[in-house]
Amino acid sequence: TVDGHSKNGTEVEAPALGVERVHTGANDRVLQGTVLLSRSIVRRERAYGPSDGIPVAFYCGAGTTGRSYELWLRLLGRRGLRVCPYSFAVDAYSDDVDHTCASLLSAADELAGDLEGPAVMGLSLGADLAFMVANRRSDVRNLVAIATGASFARCAWQDRPLRRRLIERGWTLPRLEIAWRELSPEHNLPDGPNRRVRFSYSAYDRLIGAANASELAAALRASGAVVDVRRGHAPGHLAACAAGLSAPASLANALKR
Repeated sequence: TVDGHSKNGTEVEAPALGVERVHTGANDRVLQGTVLLSRSIVRRERAYGPSDGIPVAFYCGAGTTGRSYELWLRLLGRRGLRVCPYSFAVDAYSDDVDHTCASLLSAADELAGDLEGPAVMGLSLGADLAFMVANRRSDVRNLVAIATGASFARCAWQDRPLRRRLIERGWTLPRLEIAWRELSPEHNLPDGPNRRVRFSYSAYDRLIGAANASELAAALRASGAVVDVRRGHAPGHLAACAAGLSAPASLANALKR
């Protein structure tokens, strides 16, 4: 399958989606229409689409907000979905390993409680949250994950400044994989024939790593869920994210079933 295209090549790609990084530090002006969840590091933003549309929770990647994907969210809204983006209000992870784990697990708990419908979608770090939320809510039927891998720790380890700080604090990758196991998609796999998962990734996404993404694809196929894996060739992580978002009609169908 080619990134962003249906198999018969008839679907038109959306225009450029603007997945540029947006600073979201704690001192930023709070985006209009957003709600910071009570104890969480994430905030709920204004929804896109008709008020009576099928509700979909969309978990943004680190450093981005719903405005980074506004064009794409509007395109999904035109297809009968009401997409509610959630973004990180502060840095999502750091070399404080225990705090990172506790913060993200708490965020997943709150997002699961805030869920309004049976469909979740996430991109990059947001995809990890989507897996955690689906694992907490058995009523989630449709999950779309873009640009992530089996191991949360291995993704984070590719961040060179973070890896250097972790090593300075005595962490190794094997130890980190144990400490952050609960955050990993491979630990939060949906199962059963009533769960549908669409997973897209790029073989050239160095942040995630081809082996890490392939391992998640294999684990999903073995999970018992109905799985649609789309392996593409976008050059880099941001390109992989954009490619995963670039077929709104196909995505809408995956979230509605």
